[in-house]
Amino acid sequence: MCPGMSREEGELLEFRRAVSGALAIGTVIVIWGFHYIVLFHPLRLISPGRYLTLRFFWASLFLLVLPPFYRLFRNIPLRQWVELFALGLLSIVWYQWSFLKAVALMDPLPLVMILSLGPILVGVVRRLRKEEVFLPVQWFGMIFVVLGTGFLLSRPWGPASHLGGNGFAWAFLCLFLFVCQTLLVRRLVSNLTIGQVTFLPIVIGGAGLSLMNPGEILLPPADRTETVIVALLYSIFLALFLAYFLWNAAIRVLGPTQASLWSNAQPLVTALGAYFILGEPLSFRQVGGGILMAIGFGLFFVPILSNDPYRMVLEPPVPDGSPPLPLEMDPDRKGEKEEGVGVR
Repeated sequence: MCPGMSREEGELLEFRRAVSGALAIGTVIVIWGFHYIVLFHPLRLISPGRYLTLRFFWASLFLLVLPPFYRLFRNIPLRQWVELFALGLLSIVWYQWSFLKAVALMDPLPLVMILSLGPILVGVVRRLRKEEVFLPVQWFGMIFVVLGTGFLLSRPWGPASHLGGNGFAWAFLCLFLFVCQTLLVRRLVSNLTIGQVTFLPIVIGGAGLSLMNPGEILLPPADRTETVIVALLYSIFLALFLAYFLWNAAIRVLGPTQASLWSNAQPLVTALGAYFILGEPLSFRQVGGGILMAIGFGLFFVPILSNDPYRMVLEPPVPDGSPPLPLEMDPDRKGEKEEGVGVR
């Protein structure tokens, strides 16, 4: 709550921030959920390495020709530049590489099941670091979400049969990198603008990939099919620019655990996309998994809403006899004004 602001005004401000965070993460869920479907056929036509280089080279080039992009270079200390370079390598190069390799080797649904463990790992790490405290019912909620994801993505012969050894390894490497990336983004968005955290690592990672694979920055004529071109446009402008901007905004407002837990709704989108686009049937067991996921979300978020709609219960413990202090999402309101590409 800002100094000089009444409780009612502070509650209204936090409510609006929470709504904006929910809208942001909801849009991300839809875009990233369909991204698995969009990539299914193109990554069986061209290699993941070529697709990754193409995606980030052209994304970087697009940003570099926009004059407003250069405003993002303002007021960044050397320490944050080091972290931005680390995020560029971690998120753009390593995470994206492992993700595309996993997509190329596995069906989309079992891959989402493995990546659904990310919110649990993020929550465990932040709990061990004493950055968040969860009620027992919230832990059960997270477990229910993961179990529901497993039912949603199951097949009669079991999802494990879709996992080759290499695909399994790439999927769990992607899971590990997702956790590291999410925690690093949370650290950066408390000091830099969302535009800086979103777009500068794209250029850094795109430059690195282009230097590593200069021969793959152009799509060969034989591969210039409608399927590949549409997938690249979707990957760059929706799954990368828009979704990553909204994802970073959601992490700032909701925190990494809540944002990543909400991202577990992606399997619902992926399952519907697989049903209508790829022709994969949905069983009663999978529908039950979706219901189980909804129960898990309720177990996690209802205690927050029932305690106080405008305060987080995920707050550090206080000494006996001391009144609890509200945990502010951005107490210094750093980065409240966004510059450069995009608006808050």
